[in-house]
Amino acid sequence: MKYYIKFFTGLLFLLVGFNAFALDVKLTPKKDYIDLVHKGNEIRVQRIQEQSHVLTGGFAKTSRKCPPFCAQPIDVAPGVKTVGEVEIFNFMEKQMKERTGILVDARLVSWHKKGTIPGSINIPFTVLGKSKDSAELISAMKKLNVIRRKSLVKEGFVDNLYRLVGSKREINQTWDYSKRT
Repeated sequence: MKYYIKFFTGLLFLLVGFNAFALDVKLTPKKDYIDLVHKGNEIRVQRIQEQSHVLTGGFAKTSRKCPPFCAQPIDVAPGVKTVGEVEIFNFMEKQMKERTGILVDARLVSWHKKGTIPGSINIPFTVLGKSKDSAELISAMKKLNVIRRKSLVKEGFVDNLYRLVGSKREINQTWDYSKRT
């Protein structure tokens, strides 16, 4: 009997101790955090554990002038898939870790400097609407390992990006994404 009491006491201690390490504020019911590499450093993405925490500063604002801070449709353009946090977490854990995908933070540089999704690259949405000969756009495409097309092809991804940023410019099918490594 004494042996069983020691066994169950030890088991209880082990279970209580194990639960002390479990996070209360998770990313999903089965995912506490994501470990990945951002700018050469290993980092952990997880929620703030202090449940009484509140945002302060610029990110705490709930009311901003529209435009430019307007509500957007859930389907932003034909061919552009809308995803949520869980899909981003899965993308970060799989494609970003395996270097088979790129996550683009399309916010302005000033916003990007205040904080970004770890592992993402910054290509401001304003750059996507620039002339195909713009040094900024050419530099952005190089970040994506994208090359110029040699001939015109049917409407695709870049066309949708032009529509997304509201450009009225004639679409030229300049970029070829198929050469990405």
